[in-house]
Amino acid sequence: MNIYFVVKAIKAIAPATVSLTMQQAQRNEYIIKVLKSLNLDSIQPPKDFEGVYAYALVEDGIFQADYILNFFRNKEIKKAFAKAFAEKALAINNEEWNTLKDEAQKAKIYLVQVQEFHQVFVTLAKRSMNTVEVINVQLQ
Repeated sequence: MNIYFVVKAIKAIAPATVSLTMQQAQRNEYIIKVLKSLNLDSIQPPKDFEGVYAYALVEDGIFQADYILNFFRNKEIKKAFAKAFAEKALAINNEEWNTLKDEAQKAKIYLVQVQEFHQVFVTLAKRSMNTVEVINVQLQ
């Protein structure tokens, strides 16, 4: 077997593999924290909800207790933010705010902490969008 063809094949698939691995890593809280501590994190978070949400958990979670971060990791809580992200308005409707407020009270989390996380989330979501999307969000 000629090693040249093996090396050539590896070189051909390596960029795609590295790209896929980096995309997945940008959605992992632990990896994001490590990259931030080394000043190697991306200026612009990934464009998908999972990536933006993971970045928001890291950004807001720097000074938060684990029970607060676990609250935001909850599927039901995350769902309200996913809906806002999908609608590109980034605003959470009144019904969802009421649900978030009720869940926060049950978890003994102040509503201001939910509002602060929402603000971090919105800021990161806007950074992940292209300029036209940001202008459209600001006009709404």
